[in-house]
Amino acid sequence: MVCNRALSGRWQGAGGRDGNENESLHRGLRRKGRIVSGSADPRVIPQNIAGTSAWLTRFAAELLVRIYRSSRKLARHEVLAAIVAGLLPISVRLALLPFAPIPVPFVHDEFSNLLAADTFSHGRLTNPPHPFWQHFESFHILQQPSYMSMYPPGQALFLALGQVLFGHPWFGLCVVFVLLGMASYWALRAWLPPAWALPGALVVGANLGVAEYWINSYYGGATAALGGFLVVGSAGRLLIRPNGPRLRNALLLGLGILILANTRPWEGLVFCTGVSVFAGARHFVRLRRQSASSFRRWWAVLVLVLTLGGALMGYYCWRVTGSVLQLPYLLNRRVYATVALFPWRKPRPAPHYNHEEMRRFYVEWEPSYQKDSKPFQLNTFTNRLFLLERATIFPPVKVFRGVAFLLVLWTAWRRRNTRWLVFVCGFFYAGICCQNYCQFDYVAPFVGVGAVLYVTTVRRWSLASRTFRRVGGPVGVGALYLLAFSMLFVNSARLIAEVPKPDANFALRRESLRKTLRKMPGRQLVIVRYSSEHLLDQE
Repeated sequence: MVCNRALSGRWQGAGGRDGNENESLHRGLRRKGRIVSGSADPRVIPQNIAGTSAWLTRFAAELLVRIYRSSRKLARHEVLAAIVAGLLPISVRLALLPFAPIPVPFVHDEFSNLLAADTFSHGRLTNPPHPFWQHFESFHILQQPSYMSMYPPGQALFLALGQVLFGHPWFGLCVVFVLLGMASYWALRAWLPPAWALPGALVVGANLGVAEYWINSYYGGATAALGGFLVVGSAGRLLIRPNGPRLRNALLLGLGILILANTRPWEGLVFCTGVSVFAGARHFVRLRRQSASSFRRWWAVLVLVLTLGGALMGYYCWRVTGSVLQLPYLLNRRVYATVALFPWRKPRPAPHYNHEEMRRFYVEWEPSYQKDSKPFQLNTFTNRLFLLERATIFPPVKVFRGVAFLLVLWTAWRRRNTRWLVFVCGFFYAGICCQNYCQFDYVAPFVGVGAVLYVTTVRRWSLASRTFRRVGGPVGVGALYLLAFSMLFVNSARLIAEVPKPDANFALRRESLRKTLRKMPGRQLVIVRYSSEHLLDQE
């Protein structure tokens, strides 16, 4: 605060000197007749432009200092700052509902998650198989030994929460994004001062919570990102602040691991393995003598949380598949799929399919869809590197994104506290390159690490110059706030522009038909027959 006041005083003093000089010059020119009828001599125009530029510079500097001071005051109240980080981005999306309504499910994955959400909202873990289940087969859904979604239950639990509390599953995604904003501030707070953590969390929310498909569909992504933020925030606090509240940090670390295990199991396993290996190595190298004693104080809590969570996961698998060790996802792939999940496994022969559409999807469409993203190909390496860049470089500008990503990694490598995060980045990149297919929501666990790397890079370069270090903090924080609010505006405009018309979108026509059937008295049975031109992704 003392530095800011001194700096403000310098600006005010400079402004006073400039004002006196300009007034003396104005009187002198008037006496010499160079100002006639309010028109200035052309030789004076450059001086007026310079004075205006100086005034604008002082005004911008004063504004940045005020923003910086306000950010520091707000960030001192950590609970209030976390609430602001969680509510502001999703409030913008809710305000856009008259222009961009609640999204309508479209792809098979969404209907599978909604089936699980509806099951959970009715107090069941699964559903009994239908006596004529052969006639009701669909994609990404188990029919035997029970009728249930093949996907992990993490995403569906929040959708069920929205359906129970607010009457629609989409509001469960809103709850996820509120928690995601709060968790992003909490995680960044472990690595950064409060004045930097708040705008960084707002940038994350503005980037993901308005126009991204994570909030405008039922795929998933935000729930896994929530788990990733809890893991990186807890690991950072246990590493940087070993004398802090270990019980709370260990509890949140275990919760984050369980969220990842129930949303993105493979990516979560790779991410948590990288964090545990490299953060653990950094922990023991840094603390040495104190590492064993500090480790024993919280590891028991972590083991207890993971044990209870693992028992619940095993019980869920037993209810759905009949086996504690059999995941619904793997059972569904074993029954229907021909393409292996990993390159070291050979494709399976095509099983017997009861419906031609199921055969076309698993035998023809899925292999052709994944042939361009197989591991150990140049385009695969570049595409998945682009996914990591997208999870780290938040502004939606593709120009120089690769250079900016390398700058972020280089800056993190130069700092001891963040160097191990670069190893986690490389380890996670190797893990996603080992699977046959990957898209943006698959790398959701990495968003927390990407946010930490991005904001620490902005702060590092804002304070890099000793000459401008006093203004570097306000400039960097102001730039993050400007980025966050500009992204809110740009993403809002993009969302409104991309809203499909009812007569041009299959999903909206399907939803209109469903609402018409629900208005009819009694229960309705709809028999669907696919034409030869039917698109497989239109369920």
